[in-house]
Amino acid sequence: MNSEFGQYLKELRLARNYSLREAGNISGLSHGYIRDVELGSNRNKGSIIIPGPKTLQKFSAAYGVSFNELMVRAGHLPLTRIENIQHVAVNVELMNCLYVQVDCQSIINYHFIDSVVQETRSLFDYLQLEELLLTYEFSRVKSGLFINKNSIKDFDDTTMKIQFGYNKSLKIPESHYYLLKDSLNKKLTSNNLVFIHSNDYAEV
Repeated sequence: MNSEFGQYLKELRLARNYSLREAGNISGLSHGYIRDVELGSNRNKGSIIIPGPKTLQKFSAAYGVSFNELMVRAGHLPLTRIENIQHVAVNVELMNCLYVQVDCQSIINYHFIDSVVQETRSLFDYLQLEELLLTYEFSRVKSGLFINKNSIKDFDDTTMKIQFGYNKSLKIPESHYYLLKDSLNKKLTSNNLVFIHSNDYAEV
């Protein structure tokens, strides 16, 4: 994100005749934070400020502007995002799901042992789904990718694969893999599983 986005938010605020304090009261954000976002950086630390999706939700509601538009302008979604995609919800049993992948068009892929179930959601609904996944002991591997820790059978330091059994595995980026390794190992231990390095799994 850069100051161009901050200027865009400032124009939205001024178009509604909101002072910084009024915008803060309406959005639930501090007026100091709003000013920093408009400037494009933290005044005290000098670091760039990138509002996350939940913060952008507050700006969206306060200024009456499309949440998707803010997500694109802030750099969270590509310009090629399809705005008018039809939202199709499905019923899935998250307990039996191995991992969940979400693409930039809010298309959600639920990966099971023998199938993949697909649905589309609005970004607002996706944020609610993200919270639900965490209650089912899914861990975020990276943006848009969640793994069900209860379904993990093993993980391999050599191939960077999380293995689910049934010839199912998922390769993840090295940096994310090592960040998750300790928590995965604890989960395997709690399930009385033995950590074995193995390459005898087929990647999905």
